[in-house]
Amino acid sequence: MTGKNYLGDAAVIARIVLTGRLVVKSPVCIGDGNGEDGGNPSNSKDIHVQKNKKEQPFIPGTSMCGVLRCLMEESRNEPLAALIFGGTADNEGQSLLQVYDTVLEGANLAYRDGVAINYYTGVAKDGAKYDYEVVDKGEGCFRLEAVIRQKYVRQKNEIRKTIIWIKDKLSHGIRVGAMTAKGLGLVKLEECKLGFYDLAENTDDVKAWFMKPEAWGDDASDGMTEASEQDISNQWPVFEGDFALRSTMIIRSDNVDVNEGSNTHIDQVFLKNSSGQYVVPGASFKGVLRHQARYILGKIQGQGNSAESFLNQFMGYSENIEKRSKSRFYVAESILTDAVREKVITRNRIDRVTGGVMDSALFTSVPVFQNKAGEKALHVKFFIKPDHKTNNHAEIGLVILLFRDLWQGRIAIGGETSIGRGTLKGLSGKFSIDGIEYIINEAGEVRAENGDISKLDEYVRALVMEVQ
Repeated sequence: MTGKNYLGDAAVIARIVLTGRLVVKSPVCIGDGNGEDGGNPSNSKDIHVQKNKKEQPFIPGTSMCGVLRCLMEESRNEPLAALIFGGTADNEGQSLLQVYDTVLEGANLAYRDGVAINYYTGVAKDGAKYDYEVVDKGEGCFRLEAVIRQKYVRQKNEIRKTIIWIKDKLSHGIRVGAMTAKGLGLVKLEECKLGFYDLAENTDDVKAWFMKPEAWGDDASDGMTEASEQDISNQWPVFEGDFALRSTMIIRSDNVDVNEGSNTHIDQVFLKNSSGQYVVPGASFKGVLRHQARYILGKIQGQGNSAESFLNQFMGYSENIEKRSKSRFYVAESILTDAVREKVITRNRIDRVTGGVMDSALFTSVPVFQNKAGEKALHVKFFIKPDHKTNNHAEIGLVILLFRDLWQGRIAIGGETSIGRGTLKGLSGKFSIDGIEYIINEAGEVRAENGDISKLDEYVRALVMEVQ
């Protein structure tokens, strides 16, 4: 085709199309903002997921764009982010991207609850319980288009490379919605199709674009198969390990559907996902880990302001709306394996004054216990989101100590911990920090695979220096 020199700045010279199946890998919570009942008195949850007119949950294109832009800006490429996603300054234009809403087909809704924990006592605060709705399972058709106009003809290759980077990011997984630091919101793009339609130079691309009701990227002359020039690997410090149960465990749920033997009433059961698997939410880990972190910092420095400020900046702070900050400590959800089994247990409440049994205070719960000794019951995974403005060695030192305490059974997860439930036993684990892999065995011995083991001591010393 000819005549490109006569095109105006607004003329579309190329389009890039990225499509695929966006799959929910961990529960997603994108609220609709409608308040307590969301207009439905039968659903009294505090947060409801966003749904379309057909009551189908969906992931808004705005949510996807917001996360992708943030990821790009965090990679220290703010000018490119302004080019791709647009801006508000006089010298910035509109977004080049069109990201469509992703309707989640076969979506299963589930309900979670949470409660604020008193930092000093480790127990729930009065009146601080909340409920929320999540999309526990589902997938939908994802579509992204980049429109390249004559004005940006010189940046065409740079835009092209950026879309490849976005595709790789989505394929590895991103987190969208609320409570991502508690393990929610992981989605991945599968069955990707990517195509570059050159509408100014390639006649076949023009035909492929205009002769079909909708182009899906697979019929473009250019499939954009080259590798991304930017590093899309996860450079966050990662701590993960396989654990068995030292004792019983229960993550309490009131969705009781159990009727076993002579039990006609079960008060509480273990939380399950839509597939019937026992699940330990990231929120269950975050609360007790923060409480233990505060205990550790108190032993190092006492209860001074520097330790509290350090913890707020790292694990988030929301009590003061003017000073609130998002957590950079992420915990993934854990699914229990078939190495555990549930058991119905009935107990009496005890009067704290007399030490005797309280009248009419019989209650029944269904915790799980280790059924296969020495086998993995769950996999635990922590992440630290780097702060490029400061050195995060002190934060790594704190997480090393937290992981050690969890490994040794010093931290109890879930409910009824006062009667010994919820402690874990480490089986095998690893840390990935600053490019060095550390391996920990069942005895708690740590070795460095490709570096100096003394680096771990340096991280802990950095923590001491930070809060003293």
